[in-house]
Amino acid sequence: MKPSEALWQLFAATGHVHIYLLYKQQERYELEAGLQDNEAHPGDGGAQNSVIGEITG
Repeated sequence: MKPSEALWQLFAATGHVHIYLLYKQQERYELEAGLQDNEAHPGDGGAQNSVIGEITG
């Protein structure tokens, strides 16, 4: 599951607007990253996971 999908599910469960805004931001990031290259880089997940951790933590 992509981070944007996890954020969308979290928004659907809670209804918090700031989670929706994070989802839109993450979705845009993934779209731009996908247009530039399709390879995953090992370091990419760290920042995204910490954002989700802050929301749920």
